[in-house]
Amino acid sequence: MQLTLPLLYLLFFASGFSSLCVEIVFSKQLGYIFGTTAYAVSTVLAAFMGGLAIGNLIGGRLSKRLRNPVRWYGLFEAAVGLYGLLAPSAFLWLTSAVSRFGPALTEGTGGMAKLTIMRFVLASVVILPPTVMMGLSFPLLSRRLSRLPALGQNLGRLYTVNTLGAAAGTLLATYWLIAALGLFGTLLLVALVNGAVAVICVLAKDDAGDVGSSADGTSADGTSADGTRATNEAEPGPRWFGGGTIYALAAFSGFLTLCFEVVWSHLLAVVVGTSTYAFGLVLFLFLLALAVGGGVVSRYVARLPRRQVAQAVAWILTATGLGIACTLGFWDDTGAIFELVGLWKPGFVGRELTRAAVVCWLIFAPALAMGMLFPTALAMQRSAGQDVGRRVGIAYGLNTAGTIVGSVLAGFVFIQWLGSQWTMRALGLLTLFVGLGLTVAFQSWRWRITFAAVTVWAMGSLGMADGWDVARLASGSNIYFAPGFDVSSHQLLDAKEDVHGGLTTVVDDGDVRTLMTNGKFEGNNGPERPDQILFATVPNLFARGRERALNIGVGTGQTLAVLHAFGYAEVDAVDISPNIVGAARQYFDDVNRHVFDEENVRVFYRDGRNHLLLARRDYDVISVELTSIWFASAGNLYSHEFYELCRKNLREGGVLQQWMQLHHVTIEDLATIMNTLKGVFPHVELWMGGHQGILVASMTPLNYRPLDIPNTSGNLAKYLKIAHLRSEADLSSHRLIAAAEMDRVLSTITRDPARLSTDDNVVLEYSTPRGNTLDQAFDENIRALRAALAGTRP
Repeated sequence: MQLTLPLLYLLFFASGFSSLCVEIVFSKQLGYIFGTTAYAVSTVLAAFMGGLAIGNLIGGRLSKRLRNPVRWYGLFEAAVGLYGLLAPSAFLWLTSAVSRFGPALTEGTGGMAKLTIMRFVLASVVILPPTVMMGLSFPLLSRRLSRLPALGQNLGRLYTVNTLGAAAGTLLATYWLIAALGLFGTLLLVALVNGAVAVICVLAKDDAGDVGSSADGTSADGTSADGTRATNEAEPGPRWFGGGTIYALAAFSGFLTLCFEVVWSHLLAVVVGTSTYAFGLVLFLFLLALAVGGGVVSRYVARLPRRQVAQAVAWILTATGLGIACTLGFWDDTGAIFELVGLWKPGFVGRELTRAAVVCWLIFAPALAMGMLFPTALAMQRSAGQDVGRRVGIAYGLNTAGTIVGSVLAGFVFIQWLGSQWTMRALGLLTLFVGLGLTVAFQSWRWRITFAAVTVWAMGSLGMADGWDVARLASGSNIYFAPGFDVSSHQLLDAKEDVHGGLTTVVDDGDVRTLMTNGKFEGNNGPERPDQILFATVPNLFARGRERALNIGVGTGQTLAVLHAFGYAEVDAVDISPNIVGAARQYFDDVNRHVFDEENVRVFYRDGRNHLLLARRDYDVISVELTSIWFASAGNLYSHEFYELCRKNLREGGVLQQWMQLHHVTIEDLATIMNTLKGVFPHVELWMGGHQGILVASMTPLNYRPLDIPNTSGNLAKYLKIAHLRSEADLSSHRLIAAAEMDRVLSTITRDPARLSTDDNVVLEYSTPRGNTLDQAFDENIRALRAALAGTRP
């Protein structure tokens, strides 16, 4: 097999594909250990990108010394695939280390800072080996390309095919690979792909050799036929547009790209949804836009003289800012699209295509323009000497460093201080300002006037545009492709956003106040209160002690207040978003009766699963009341490993209560949840409140202790009255499946007993979003469960 240029492109496409698959799988695995808060995710991302940057710099150094860089590239790819197969053992070690050291770091002053440092250090131990080897790839291949003419153009194309491979990996991992193969199965596929890359690199014949002359007469050491050294600085053009400026462009490109990616991902969670599919779709389209931009650069910009390249950078920056200005005003109009498409009752595919169209409408054009910046920096690496690998490694490393800075500043500074809309405006203005500077420096007077006029208009649009109608933006119509709530009849009382919980809103229709996150219902002070009261009441019918209780998922604080009313000595509350707790305090004190101010109530802002890993506290009741299962990462709290963690944190006779939606979900997914839970807890019951299921589970028999309702007093009596629980019969009527009947029901409704939710087989995260198309699921599920109780198959 001959090692041709198209074959090199194909190999690097495969590298991009496998790298994104590894990143997605590793991110999920690390989310189990460190949690899914913005701080934890950002720390893991910094470690991941830091490894790539180190690899870029090392690869640049090695490329000059290694005799056959393509062969070494293949061997490093094989090593990445092999590491993926060993990763489960590394994650087990990491879980043990966090469980051992984490609790000590969370206590006392500086606990969060110490915990963040620990996360970064431990994550780096696991992440650095594969990411450093991934980062070696581009500098090594750039050395091979240095023996060919049109180096800048080929470097741009190499970046483009790698980004296309990353986009393909994102799409396939999101919509097929992980759901079909599981996390380890996906890593196994990556190992096979990387192994094939290695075999081709080792066996392919490379006629270019290691040292020789390229078609333009330049040797491998960078010396031309007349003995002069070919460098970028020798090319006519602006004197300062040399290596240092190219590196600055690479770093600025990484900074700008990740700033916008963070802000767009944050906003698009509100606009198009928060499922795993939605996040994967956004990332795919973003990478696709970057790849298209890179293709444009490699085809056109790479051929230009340096002065025209400087002009092209000005055009690119102006186009990026203009794209932001032109799309900024449409973000709060997207709800009407989902409502209109919903009239045709589209299936899952139709809904995903609608989301894709909305994402493209809002971000594809500016992302495409932005995607031209870094390939332009690569295109300027036109010397054919051995030093190309080092310079490319530095450029890639600085670009990666810029992405780290951009992601951290956008997530923890810009969005927190400015909000997402003004962050977009500020970044757009920055882009236009830099573009205007380059225009003044390098364009002719005619172009200066034209670009100045366009830039001034775009700056005016960004600076003086009307603010978004937040109520319309967060209406939630993208969830079921139907009106989330009637904007005309609801008053927006409050809207706050952060990187943890997204956009938290409170609306009022005059009678009922409703709390929402990214347009998704979280609770109210009206019709949903009885269900939430029941969530906390049912487990306390079985729990033996009243020492300590845990509420995961605060919402309006109703469940937390009921737990407290049962007389526990200590009650812990865990939520990922401070804004949700803030809204509960300010707008739902009539619901929770100021429970957050009680001395024996402690609030933790962290991931619920991570809390159990770090807390090492024994609870009598653990109450899990999350948002819908189809939210990305919500499935982490419905897995076998999570239930094992709950078991370890329960006292003797303790009870786990978990909310389980009965609407917009298939009977197969319900069976999976209950079978998984029963695989850890031998005693499980299902109760029902409204359209919601209430699972209770324990290691000991669930001995029902009737509640003496007439003799209850205080807040508990008030809550029971609100829930219409006036007698024992009212309470027991909500019991759907008793523990003694659970095995018989599950054997009837279960199609595949091996279909369990685990940290490897994240089946629920990928199946439950499809249930949002099922409008009649609740009635069908109840009929199936009652038929199974009666001894007949549904």
